[in-house]
Amino acid sequence: MGKNDLKAKRLQRGLTLDEIHVRTGGRVHQSRLSRAERGLLRLLPGELAALAQVFGVDPDELMDSTHSAVPGPGDESR
Repeated sequence: MGKNDLKAKRLQRGLTLDEIHVRTGGRVHQSRLSRAERGLLRLLPGELAALAQVFGVDPDELMDSTHSAVPGPGDESR
């Protein structure tokens, strides 16, 4: 899975960034999800759990896709 899997899952369900924010009870902010979808940051475990609940998938599935696609702290080249 790659960085665009989050966006693909969201779009498959016809959800906007704003709708994700509402459906997660404000736990996933639009700007953070947008950045995660573009591979610019990793979502926190609580954010991934909230997304998994909205998407109806196992949280590990989302963690695998985001953590394999996005460099961690110290892994980024600038």
